[in-house]
Amino acid sequence: MEDLILNKILSIKKSLKYGEKKQEIQTIEKEMESASFWSNSDNATKRAKELSDLKSIVTKVDELELLAEMGEEAELAQKLKEAEVFAVLSGRFDASGAYLSIHAGQGCYPACTSGILIAKDGVFLRLTKLLGMLLELNRLLTK
Repeated sequence: MEDLILNKILSIKKSLKYGEKKQEIQTIEKEMESASFWSNSDNATKRAKELSDLKSIVTKVDELELLAEMGEEAELAQKLKEAEVFAVLSGRFDASGAYLSIHAGQGCYPACTSGILIAKDGVFLRLTKLLGMLLELNRLLTK
């Protein structure tokens, strides 16, 4: 069991590029120490936000390791699930919004009803709730 948990944590670390993020944190913190860093407020704000995001990711992974050491299995299981989803959805464009269009295609009334159920009450609504995302239904065409 412990080997499985440690392997999952290592996999998450690799997926999130944990080592690179720790190095980047040190680099940004050194940049922030120089007086010239704050002269360009746009760049300083951007780098400070980047530092905050990086620290958040590193803290999540460190928390997993701490929970594993303490033997908090119930909390660790929940945090591992969250971290695995986060690791998958932590790409360059994953923080951006997206448009999704569902077309029932040709067919009879049940085919159209299936499209409506998927859009309103089905998979995407539950998935967005699970991931803490906002789902906005812009337009629903029914005939």
